[in-house]
Amino acid sequence: MKSKAIFIQSAIVLLAALIASALIYGLLQGEQKFKDMALEKKIAKAKKIEDALMNGKDHISEKRFEYARRAIANLDEKDLNTEQKRRYLLIIGDINVLRCQNAKEPEIRQFYLDMATKFFAQAAAISGSKEEKNEIIRRNAILFLDHKDWARALSSFREAESYQILPEDRWKILLQEAQCLSQLHRNYEQLQVLSQVADESDDRDIWAQATLSKASLLVSACLDPEIMKTITAPKETLSAKELTTKFKKEAEEAYLKIIKDMPAVNDFSATAEVGLLRLAIMDKNRIRAYEIGNKIQESGGAMKEKAESILLLGKLEEDSGNVLVAIRTLELCMKRYPKTTLRLDVLTSLYRLYTKNEAWEKAFNTLEDLFVHEPDEKTISGLMKQLSSDSKIVEVLAASDAKADYDRRLEYMLAYLRKSHPIIWRNIENDAYLLYARLLFLCGNYERAEKELEMCLNTPKNTEAQIETIYYLDMSSAVKGKKDPVVCITRARRYLNSFPKGAHYQEALMNLLDSYYKMGLFEAAISISRKIYVDDLSKDNLYAQNPFWIKTVARIGQCYQKLGENEKSNKILRANNSLFLDKPYAGEVFLSWSRDAEAANQLSEAIRRIELVLPSVVDTDTRAELYVAQYLLKLKNDGIRDFNDARLLLSKIGASKSLAEEKKRVLRRQLYEGLLEYAFANSPEHINGLLDELVPEFKDQNWPEIWILKSLSRMFGHTELETLGKKHKETLENVYKDKNTETVKFIREQVKLINSVVEIENTVKKLKTERGL
Repeated sequence: MKSKAIFIQSAIVLLAALIASALIYGLLQGEQKFKDMALEKKIAKAKKIEDALMNGKDHISEKRFEYARRAIANLDEKDLNTEQKRRYLLIIGDINVLRCQNAKEPEIRQFYLDMATKFFAQAAAISGSKEEKNEIIRRNAILFLDHKDWARALSSFREAESYQILPEDRWKILLQEAQCLSQLHRNYEQLQVLSQVADESDDRDIWAQATLSKASLLVSACLDPEIMKTITAPKETLSAKELTTKFKKEAEEAYLKIIKDMPAVNDFSATAEVGLLRLAIMDKNRIRAYEIGNKIQESGGAMKEKAESILLLGKLEEDSGNVLVAIRTLELCMKRYPKTTLRLDVLTSLYRLYTKNEAWEKAFNTLEDLFVHEPDEKTISGLMKQLSSDSKIVEVLAASDAKADYDRRLEYMLAYLRKSHPIIWRNIENDAYLLYARLLFLCGNYERAEKELEMCLNTPKNTEAQIETIYYLDMSSAVKGKKDPVVCITRARRYLNSFPKGAHYQEALMNLLDSYYKMGLFEAAISISRKIYVDDLSKDNLYAQNPFWIKTVARIGQCYQKLGENEKSNKILRANNSLFLDKPYAGEVFLSWSRDAEAANQLSEAIRRIELVLPSVVDTDTRAELYVAQYLLKLKNDGIRDFNDARLLLSKIGASKSLAEEKKRVLRRQLYEGLLEYAFANSPEHINGLLDELVPEFKDQNWPEIWILKSLSRMFGHTELETLGKKHKETLENVYKDKNTETVKFIREQVKLINSVVEIENTVKKLKTERGL
């Protein structure tokens, strides 16, 4: 029993040992597996990070920034080592660079630029080597350079220069520094940097680039006094003239050395030849300039230098006063090199020359080319400012026979910029709307001009000068468009309230005066006229030459006439009639003055006043009004000859192509009524013929009815009743077939009455005949 107990006890111990061993083994195995799993997970995570960074870099190289962002979106900076974090920051910086390049809004571009440089700076700060840090800083500098942030670009370049780099790279950095210094107008430092590179560099291309840049800077200093000031050494003793001679000599030596040391067919050599051409033009050496220009044209150089040489020769001719030769020179340049990179410079120069030579159609064609074909923001903005301030070209084109075509083309040009180049459009839209409104106004499209002016007012950021122009054009559109006088008064008041001393305040006062006159407010008109009159008396007694003052005098005379003060009216008009003759409103004034004489039954004087002004009147409508008034007066004063002449005028007005249809109807009615008055008084045989002509033409109006009634009435007493009734019936059937006016009712009653009288007369005759009564 005892041995059995020992056996059992030993078995239990052994079993426990086995179980413990198994447990220990299991634990050890589990721990190893855990370590293996953790290692595998770590390796997988590291691979995932590397794959994400590699994918991000690949997407960046293909400019797919959204894919790059997704590739690194799940990375946690805590999981990245220093090298991985540097690469991660570079990718984020590159994503912002690409977003900056794609952004259209300047503010958004600046935001992404700042974000990119921020991440690049963070990457540089944790870089493990000077070479890596130097590369990142240079990337930042070039980014600043591309976005014209010259000060920060210069600072970054100089920071990068402090690290150990190859000489070629250092010279290239110095050239980029020189570019920044040029834009910052630190020309003395620029000259020192370029001289350093030209002296040190053993790379032929870098030497040539530095030498050319230095020579170009020296030439610019000779042409621009401001550059001459900033390029001069602090303790310079030479005068500006001596420095100019010195700089020109140094520049010429530099150009000649490049031509000598560089291959003949080389961009640097071609640029040096152009530099020599500039120097010859500066010296006004025409023979030398054309020799060099011809040499450049005959060489195997690049298109840019060839085009530039012709552009410079064109400027030489322009400065010499040979505008036509300059135009032909630049036209030759565009013909030979239509795709030159200097196309913008050539076209802008041609536009300037065309306007100087008043070749307006060519100027507009060139303007259209600049606006529609690869427009440049700075050029378009400058041209638009010029066009909105000096509208000479717009005025000329609006007065041409092809004004409708120019209207259509300008509308397309502006619509194209608005749709295809929104950034350019945003910078010019205020000037653009105003320019187009001005063209519409000058073309006589006053309704469309008013709509465009409304667009102008609704466009934010109008300058005070633009608002004044908008108010002025809106007021003038109402006047020219013959709006109701109340509208004209409102717009004139708006201009005067906003700009009481504006450039057009007198014209606004004159528009008020005209509107009050048209509304019959003659006392108010005279009150306004005193304001214009007093203003002019204070200006060195030059009021007799002021068109507004002259028109004011004319209106005062007309107002006195309307107020019945004919003696004052005649005195003013007679004393100043010579001042009125060449004015656009002369016809209106003399017509009013003529009616004054007519009212006093001075027909010959009334005719004389019209004949006095007729030769000086240009406006077609006003001339026609004067001719009609003249012949109506002659009909009252003379005989059948003037009657026939008036009928001839009636035909001429009807056949006119320059008068509007409504205007023709008004004038023909006046003539018809004048002719009928004459016919009723002096030549009754012409009455029916005149009525037969005018009734079909004016069948939609009621005024002919009075003349028809007069013609019928005059037949009573000397025309047989049957003939009279027949005439009344014909009038109803032919003239008033579809009408039911009071006149028609009256004629119908007349027909009934006549028929009754005729029936009574017939009965009486019958009784006399049959019964002998």
